[in-house]
Amino acid sequence: HIKVLKVEIYIKKSDLENAYVTINNLRNTKLAVESEEILLSLSLVYNMLNDNDKAYKYFNESIEKMGMSKVIRRIPEFTFTSETENLRNDFRYIDLLKKCKLYDFWKDSPEIKKLEKEK
Repeated sequence: HIKVLKVEIYIKKSDLENAYVTINNLRNTKLAVESEEILLSLSLVYNMLNDNDKAYKYFNESIEKMGMSKVIRRIPEFTFTSETENLRNDFRYIDLLKKCKLYDFWKDSPEIKKLEKEK
């Protein structure tokens, strides 16, 4: 969606005022896309803003509405891309991996072991 792209551009340009204004418009606009898509997009833009609380809030809401398998099909790269690094550096990531049934695969990685210690 074009508004999400605008937010990403504002964030990359460090224009946080316009980023937040556009996020607010996105949250309050009735769009032709499914509300679940908006929730997932909001999660990713809040992640880009280093606001993990809101990123996880919207990510969990999108999981509740879409189901985990649909979310993973939409953004399978969330477990390894640099764009989602903030989410992976948060202890809530372990719970997310467990919901995805991916914890056993990643549990021995140094990043996950570090999160386990911080939890």
